Amino acid sequence: MALASFARLTSKPGLRNVDPTIMKRPSRSCMIWLRSLCLTGFVIFWLSGCDAHGGKTREQLATEFDASLASKNFETGASLLQAYEKRYGTADVWLPVMRGRLLLAQGRDADALAIFESIPRSSPHFPIAMQMAGQMHLRAGRLVPAETDFLAAIEADGNTVIPRRELIYIYGLQLRRRELREVFAGLAKVSPMSFGNVFHWCLTRGNDWEPQEIIDDMTKFLAADPSDRWSRIALARSLLRLSKRHEARKALEPLAADDPDAIALRAQIALDDGDPDLASKLLASGPRDHFDLAVMRARQALALAEFEKARDEFTIALKLDADNRDAIVGMARVLAALGETDEARSWLERSANLDKLATLVQKAASPGAESDLALIRALALGCESVGHTAEAKAWWNLVAARNPLDQEAQSALYRLNSVSKQGP
Repeated sequence: MALASFARLTSKPGLRNVDPTIMKRPSRSCMIWLRSLCLTGFVIFWLSGCDAHGGKTREQLATEFDASLASKNFETGASLLQAYEKRYGTADVWLPVMRGRLLLAQGRDADALAIFESIPRSSPHFPIAMQMAGQMHLRAGRLVPAETDFLAAIEADGNTVIPRRELIYIYGLQLRRRELREVFAGLAKVSPMSFGNVFHWCLTRGNDWEPQEIIDDMTKFLAADPSDRWSRIALARSLLRLSKRHEARKALEPLAADDPDAIALRAQIALDDGDPDLASKLLASGPRDHFDLAVMRARQALALAEFEKARDEFTIALKLDADNRDAIVGMARVLAALGETDEARSWLERSANLDKLATLVQKAASPGAESDLALIRALALGCESVGHTAEAKAWWNLVAARNPLDQEAQSALYRLNSVSKQGP
């Protein structure tokens, strides 16, 4: 500080008697105190003034981080991530997820995927990491690792919803009906089901998608992952539906000779080619407990009037898929041929009930069906009549949601819940 400045100070009232020479040179203790004060100020400035996010809570940092990714402001996102790591340490369980999300938003998919899939099962954020990894695989057309990650997320957190919805998409495309039923039933336990959800649940029990659409999708998925067995099976099935036997045969070439689904499809191609001997040889090479193989063996036995054998094969098939109309009608034919008319009639009644339910499901696709309570009641009763307990409960829940005092719905739910607790 200049001497003139101190002179001005001494001219003020109360300082007139101060000798200005006293303040020309600060004492050593004063210099130490000043340096200490400056150092303290620098530390405070570095911890807070230089860090624009220093005073924010965990929730504020996370919220602003989300907003930065949504607005593609990656520089701010990186700054917030750095502040979060500085505040909570490298061992914080949310940190890998946040880092992976930033990399994903920046388009660095491989780096993000590596982080998500490195998060251990012991982490409370393992389910969300597996969900995000599965979605990345799905977006890239890699269905096999996508399915693996979604199943891992569900195993780690039984209440998770999004991985189940993603699996419904995969299983629906690949026409994997048993897996579809299981995932829909699991989803109904953890999430309220909309009209559309339950409609698609019922639809996927017997509906086949447009084959050319499946061919286009499966071709894309196989280009991303040629080892995708289920996509290859779905491709071959859809090609056969369009009578493209040569293409179907080529699609099956990479699959092993003992692959049961491939055996069934190759046998069908042989039959379509007019080679029943090859078809018989293929069917004999496959396992007993396979639905398609059992149905084809049953039809073969029925054509040869080998009714006992046909009944055995249809019994195997119906244990694997109790709703398959062709197997139900086939069983009725076999029993009638064996003279067991009462039992044959019960199978025909089941077939008729399935047909009625299928008609109701088709009506549910019409405009305004969602507001038709009478149709929803009919669908609930129709599902119950053929043993589709989970779907019946879902329809009745829709009725009860609109009118909690609906006695029919409440009685039906009580009845169906009692059946569920008793088990099969």
